[in-house]
Amino acid sequence: MIISSVRQKFTESIARLVDRHVVPFRFAHPVISFTFDDYPCSALDVGGRILESEGISGTYYTAFGLAETDTAAGAVGRLGDLAACVARGHEIACHTYDHLDCMTASADEVALSLARNQGVARGLGLPPFSNFAYPFGHYGVTGKRIAMQSYASARTVTWGVNRGNVDLALLKSVPIYSRGGSPRLALYLDELQSCNGWLIFYTHDVSERPSPYGCTPSKLKSVIRRAREMGASVLPVGAVVDKLRKDQVANAARTNLV
Repeated sequence: MIISSVRQKFTESIARLVDRHVVPFRFAHPVISFTFDDYPCSALDVGGRILESEGISGTYYTAFGLAETDTAAGAVGRLGDLAACVARGHEIACHTYDHLDCMTASADEVALSLARNQGVARGLGLPPFSNFAYPFGHYGVTGKRIAMQSYASARTVTWGVNRGNVDLALLKSVPIYSRGGSPRLALYLDELQSCNGWLIFYTHDVSERPSPYGCTPSKLKSVIRRAREMGASVLPVGAVVDKLRKDQVANAARTNLV
């Protein structure tokens, strides 16, 4: 266990230094995104309904290979159930097909899993995936490189606010968990309010009796309420990434004119 932890930290530290896709964060206001991993039924049935009641769109990181299975975060629906988030105004994003560990898998394994997930999305008539999250939060040089050959961003589970020069290939995020293992969310929200940045939240299931990887409806509502109080823009990941990249192009064009 100790060796595995040391190896993971070393591998991730190397990956942070290479294949960087850096864009500057220059928004004039704080930004928050709500994301759901693995996409158990309650993430949309309960979590999605809460977001929709506030006029918010979330991002659902989906591994289609998990369809109709029972996971540690709860039951995952059929393929049609997973596709339903798009019709309800949310973003669907990639989480590999089979929830693959992108630190230990080979380049071919990662590429095949990404392509298979994209193929299922295409077969369901969904828009192509544009964004990605590393299953288990694990990444290495190879996984990072392959992911960014296909997607505009890749989200980790490294806690923090994205600001300054942001590596789109290693977006930071903060979990919303109700059963321990969650950071003090108020600290990150206070930090965001005092210094602009992009705070990405993630969770899995949303229920009154959540798994260790999920949260209660009241917990999710409390975070949304705080986001509203601070005047943050609440957007799905893809919308923020698109704006960051467009701003980067516009700034480069202005620089070339000087």
